[in-house]
Amino acid sequence: MNKKKLQITYIFFDYLAAIVTWILFILLKQAVNHGLLFDNLVLYIPKFSYFKTFLLFPLLCMFFYYMSGFYLSPERTSYPKLIFTTFISSIFVFLSIFIVLSFDDVVVLYRSYYYSLLCLFILSFFVTLVSRSVIFEVVKRNF
Repeated sequence: MNKKKLQITYIFFDYLAAIVTWILFILLKQAVNHGLLFDNLVLYIPKFSYFKTFLLFPLLCMFFYYMSGFYLSPERTSYPKLIFTTFISSIFVFLSIFIVLSFDDVVVLYRSYYYSLLCLFILSFFVTLVSRSVIFEVVKRNF
């Protein structure tokens, strides 16, 4: 796999991972806000503000992933570097979303607010790490 194709593959799956993360976060946040964590969990139709963030969140993630330098030489990455850059990027995504949401969001209980943002960090880190790890293993196995 050449470098350009590998970069595009990582970018595509990172973007997809960011979309999946944001959808899961919205569903979790709605369930927690309505007090229906697992009992009678219904499908929520996100508000219009969620649709705007649905476009902005993946772009913010991609910005921090690019700034981490991960896409510059994906063919020379190692597994520890993959974990480290994903972790650092997820921290920056978490902090930036925390700042933006603290200005815009209505907070009922700060404890649940912090838990939901911590869930965003965990979701962002693990969903992105899993997608990157799968690509990494495929590339490693083929070369």
